[in-house]
Amino acid sequence: MACTELDNAFERGRSFFGTDAGFAVGMTALSLTSLVLLLIGHRIARLTISVAAFLVGGVGVYYVSAPLDCLPRIAASASTAILAASIACCIFSVGIFLLGAAAFGSVAHFVYKAIPLSHSPPFVLFGESGFYVIALGASSLLGAVASACLKEQVVRLATCLLGGAGFAGAAQLSTERLGGSFPPVIFLIVLGLVASLGFGAQMLRGQQRRQGQQRRQGQQQRQQQPGTQLARQNPFVRDV
Repeated sequence: MACTELDNAFERGRSFFGTDAGFAVGMTALSLTSLVLLLIGHRIARLTISVAAFLVGGVGVYYVSAPLDCLPRIAASASTAILAASIACCIFSVGIFLLGAAAFGSVAHFVYKAIPLSHSPPFVLFGESGFYVIALGASSLLGAVASACLKEQVVRLATCLLGGAGFAGAAQLSTERLGGSFPPVIFLIVLGLVASLGFGAQMLRGQQRRQGQQRRQGQQQRQQQPGTQLARQNPFVRDV
């Protein structure tokens, strides 16, 4: 027995997002998600990776297992989604590794699409130019290595890049739906500008948080040493 009703529900959802109301809902959700990634993405990185692994694993297995009956198909999708989310949550360092690779690879994709190349590629893989494959692979590897060396900074940068890509994608889809054009260069500029603002805001908030922690620690140390503080205030008091 096939999952006809569930497939029809997915199809109705796709049809809804094709309407003006559904498009507005989708763009609002995309913009809010991007805003969250820009502001506090580094603090919810584990949750973000777990949710992404849950969705990719569950939806991917559901579509791949189309020849199966409905119940085994749903069971395989649910178990795969839960397993993928659990692995991503437990092995957080690997998740950060993948997050850095995905963020840098996404930037390489948009940069390549924004720069027209007239040279013939050395090879073609899955219908893509060899230059594209090399650029994507090298950038992903660079992001993975950088995430291993500079974990906190790369997490901030990666979440800001993803948030910037979300805002740029929402702007592109909205512009094209209204009949306008949104060249890849404009997409890249919007992505870089929004990601830079988000990264700067995260760094500023992190610096303010560290300064606040240092002040609280200093106050606690002074409160724990009242005799020393009194001696500093009274020049006539001497240590015996």
